[in-house]
Amino acid sequence: MSEFKVGDLVENIHTGERGKVIYPNLKSNGHPCPVVYVVESRVTPGLEHVNIGLPSKDVRLVSEWEDFKVDDPVMTRNTGDTYWNRGHFAGIRGGHPSTFNYGATSFSVRDSDSDGVRTYWNECRRPTEEELKG
Repeated sequence: MSEFKVGDLVENIHTGERGKVIYPNLKSNGHPCPVVYVVESRVTPGLEHVNIGLPSKDVRLVSEWEDFKVDDPVMTRNTGDTYWNRGHFAGIRGGHPSTFNYGATSFSVRDSDSDGVRTYWNECRRPTEEELKG
């Protein structure tokens, strides 16, 4: 059985539904209890509901940056920083997202796999429409 932590991003392997774990690996009356996670309602955006009843084997841990592609525009910062930095996604290493240095892309750097052309961050997200406009 996988060990999940509160706050982990998980995906139902059957439906593709994703959510954040709120109660991981519980036991009820001595029996393993399914992973409990919160997801946003598909019917009412902004409304969350709790998904109960999935065994751990039916839920997989996902990276919050799993859907990002190399060179996607991103906003990054380190924990405690207030300012978000602009950059182009360079991948994930050691569990941390990275961007190419100085606004570069995989096309403009000589060796896109080199750590010397990347900066690693604690937080990474997609830019808002306003941020994309400049």
